[in-house]
Amino acid sequence: MFQAKFLKDIDTIHNQSDCGPHFRNIQFIWGLLNIDNPTLPVYAFEINFSEPYHGKGPVDGIFGNYGKSLQKNMPKERISSLLSLVQLFRNITSQQAAYYKDESRKHDIIIFNEEADYLVIDQFKKFLNFLASEDEMVTRPLTKIADVGQRTFPMKYSTRDVKGTPKRSTVPIQDK
Repeated sequence: MFQAKFLKDIDTIHNQSDCGPHFRNIQFIWGLLNIDNPTLPVYAFEINFSEPYHGKGPVDGIFGNYGKSLQKNMPKERISSLLSLVQLFRNITSQQAAYYKDESRKHDIIIFNEEADYLVIDQFKKFLNFLASEDEMVTRPLTKIADVGQRTFPMKYSTRDVKGTPKRSTVPIQDK
């Protein structure tokens, strides 16, 4: 998506997420906002979380389709590993692409970091707004309100072992 033509003149991205506190992800925030090795070095990010529309966006729809497909196509031997789940989704999306004659329905789930860097922020779940400022992380408990309750933290991270879980999907983003 970030290589799409419509983003070529963009230098700052304001990420709005409808995720509630239990979905906030310190690896995601660290990946976008750390200064030394950002995931997308061309862009400056401001990350905002809110809960009102949780589960209603396009990404939620894709994962909703995964869930429905899983219910309708559960193998008799059940799913015994993450790799078998990924293979099942790969097969389902291939079948969907063939049925609808639409290759954009075919995609893959890419796995699997065994360790992850994460941002070290005290009381992380209390904040909804995150942005980088020089060598600091600026946090606010509310989104879209200037500096009410603003706190800064050093740009500090740590690394921990994680389960190899699905990281992203190759669902195509259309450049219209």
